[in-house]
Amino acid sequence: MCSRPNSQELRQLRDILTKALEGLENIADRNSPNGSWPSLDMPISPVENQNQWEPHKDPEIQRLSNLVVAAAYQLINLVREPFASLVDVACGSLLTAALNTANELNVAEILREYGTQGADVLEIAAKCQADAEKLGRCLRILATHHVFREVQPNVFAHNRISSLLDTDVPHEQLREDQLNKYETYTGHNDVSAYLGHFASDVAKASLYHLEDVRTTEELYPSLKRTSFQKALNTSEDLFSWMHNPEHIYEFSRHNACIRATTRWNASEALLSGFDWNSLPEGGIVVDVGGGMGKPAAELAKAFPRLKFVVQDQEAVVQKALKYWRVNDPKMLTEGRVSFTAHDFFKSQPVVGADVYLARIVFHDWDDKHVIQILKRLRAAASSKTRLIVADYIIPFASKTSSSLSSLIFTDSPTIDPPPPLLPNLGKAHANTYYLDIAMQLLLDGKERTLPQHVQVLQEARWQVIKVGLSANSNFGFIIAGPV
Repeated sequence: MCSRPNSQELRQLRDILTKALEGLENIADRNSPNGSWPSLDMPISPVENQNQWEPHKDPEIQRLSNLVVAAAYQLINLVREPFASLVDVACGSLLTAALNTANELNVAEILREYGTQGADVLEIAAKCQADAEKLGRCLRILATHHVFREVQPNVFAHNRISSLLDTDVPHEQLREDQLNKYETYTGHNDVSAYLGHFASDVAKASLYHLEDVRTTEELYPSLKRTSFQKALNTSEDLFSWMHNPEHIYEFSRHNACIRATTRWNASEALLSGFDWNSLPEGGIVVDVGGGMGKPAAELAKAFPRLKFVVQDQEAVVQKALKYWRVNDPKMLTEGRVSFTAHDFFKSQPVVGADVYLARIVFHDWDDKHVIQILKRLRAAASSKTRLIVADYIIPFASKTSSSLSSLIFTDSPTIDPPPPLLPNLGKAHANTYYLDIAMQLLLDGKERTLPQHVQVLQEARWQVIKVGLSANSNFGFIIAGPV
């Protein structure tokens, strides 16, 4: 016998939703060109709508949206049968499979030319050489979850959500060589790459999650491999595997995937995460594991008096240099930004840098390896060096009191979620926890709570000075100095 929903909880959630939605409407009235919220049915064109109102870049809209998502999802689970909620969780892998199929068959690129009228699934299937009946079922389950629209039976079109999958590469080019999807930077292929990485590489590894949790290194040291290694039947770690020539597609997709992370932890946030003006003229900032150098580019433009050294693996450095020589050669020739191949488990070649920056690096590694990296940086640091760790700071799903909370600062108002919302805002911040499990599956890494961040830093003789949180996000900046 199912228990009745708690009436007080229902009213509280209703009131949160009503107040937040009214706030969103008021902002749309003031800022939207037509005075209304963007329609879910209308696709976003990456080229035509560059100057379109982008509501989710507004911190207040982010805050209100988080409240809506958290309250709406909690309300759904409060009023519906518990079994239905469990089925929704258990069947998530089927939705992932459908998304991966549509993405790999380039359905988004095919539908671009058909506009809001859409295309019959027979036409779509003919262009991507797929089974029309099965593809139709695939697109229907996605449309049921508001990815694509079924405008009439078996006719599908883009909507606001699905249009983000479009890489802006002509589907004819993709049919000739799928590598074109990610090898050439279009400015719009990062979303497809991110979703492709999760719906393929991470999804395969997820099948071994139970085995990974059961097989501890202490009990079975010879059997301890990542879920990714088990799924792909390889002894190579993720990065070594991707650097093999036969996996160039996955390597290119992963590089584009990393660019997509700036959609919720924008590299621009680094501008206010640290007092860069406090550094001396010609101060040196080393971006450890800096990838293609996007954060360095943002910082170099904002603080031209500083010099930035981006370190990563040789293959990544060569790819980055190729991009920079075309898109921003002046930064290289002036010496404001340089790239160096470096293994961060070895001695840090830039001794006494003003800042060592590690952005989205440590979540790739377990504590033992993170401490090794931190010790290398500590050995190279001067007494005035500052370390910036830019990574997610996982909140607990329960209320907590900690002396570490005094370290946290933010440039925007934080919210203490009103009851009965979860303290971590539940579904609104679910992506943080998705990433945590993904890091475990792929690399035996993890996103860390604040106490976990502090612990690994202390073991490597770094002392946390303060912790900054991005607005409406669990992404943070931990600033530390040498002990």
